[in-house]
Amino acid sequence: MTELEIRHESEHVTIASHRTHTAAIMRKSSANDAWAHYQSTRVKYHNLELRENLVQVFGAKGGPAGEMPADDAAQKKKYEAQGKQIQEEARRPANPPKWMSSARCATISAKDRSKSGWC
Repeated sequence: MTELEIRHESEHVTIASHRTHTAAIMRKSSANDAWAHYQSTRVKYHNLELRENLVQVFGAKGGPAGEMPADDAAQKKKYEAQGKQIQEEARRPANPPKWMSSARCATISAKDRSKSGWC
């Protein structure tokens, strides 16, 4: 079955190449989102470290300041674990869209296949 071609001035662009391009853009967007999520977790972690340092420098004792170190340690553990989990998820290869079957991949040019990373 031949793919429908859309003509742009002197180029031939197939529907499959448009889909491959869209898939590549979606994959890049997902990677950017994962990186932003990881960074936000690390910022929270570093803010806790800063707070610990400030409490030590100013020598606050008793009351809420006395409870802070234990609370900070628990939160740091949480953010450290979240950061590792986010990293692992971001490093896993994305699942190709359902329309990107192996039969469809065979009809896509090598240039377009390299853009998507799925074929």
